[in-house]
Amino acid sequence: MVQTTPAFRLKPAYAREYLTALVPDSKARRACLHLIAAAIQGASRFSASSWEVTLDRNRLRVNVGWSMVVQLTSNTLVAYVDEQEFRAIPSKDQTAIRRVATVKRWPYRYLPPAVQITIQPSFLNEGIEAHIRRLVFQLAEAAAKKHQVVPNYKAGHSPGVVDYLREELALTDLKQPDWWRGLRPQPTSKLLQRMRIPKSFEYVLEGGKRTVFPAHRHYQIRLVKWLRNQVVKQRDRRQLRRHPLQDRRGIIPG
Repeated sequence: MVQTTPAFRLKPAYAREYLTALVPDSKARRACLHLIAAAIQGASRFSASSWEVTLDRNRLRVNVGWSMVVQLTSNTLVAYVDEQEFRAIPSKDQTAIRRVATVKRWPYRYLPPAVQITIQPSFLNEGIEAHIRRLVFQLAEAAAKKHQVVPNYKAGHSPGVVDYLREELALTDLKQPDWWRGLRPQPTSKLLQRMRIPKSFEYVLEGGKRTVFPAHRHYQIRLVKWLRNQVVKQRDRRQLRRHPLQDRRGIIPG
């Protein structure tokens, strides 16, 4: 398996090699590329700064706003579509999709109830791929309307994937997100190393109870922000308790 590095995320040739390793069959891989491009086009239709695509060591993801829309792993494609729109397609097409894919409800936090479709790329014939592509486009557009700026995924954006899709599918209108200015992407783990965050946190809560927080990156970032807010609140409280005539050294004149 090819190793992912920040520099390689910039190259379309690496995206081609990586996606070929994920989905060896050319016809199935092309169907997956159409679904990934549909998610990008759906988000860009409303907000060109609401999405990003991440090429990771064992998967490819398209995130729109706060929601993941498409994920491609080794011979497995996961697509998220609106539940009402999925139920609106003809029953025979729903049956055809359920025959070759796993379909289950997926409650999004910021979007209407969705359906998770897990399918092997080899089962993506023209009819099934056309339905899923349209539904993915609609959900990506709805996610872009909800959150017009992608939050914390910018560090993992892989512009080489977008360039590869533009070349492979001849999509001349497929562009990088508006916020992309040729920055060198960095893995989240490298960012955390620069922040010098330890592997775990131990914090004494009220009542003397000790809690150890895991070193998962999302919990680390949230904990750091929370601790900073606590420091600011404590500083503000000390300032409010200070005597009106008390100076910075704590001395009251006269």
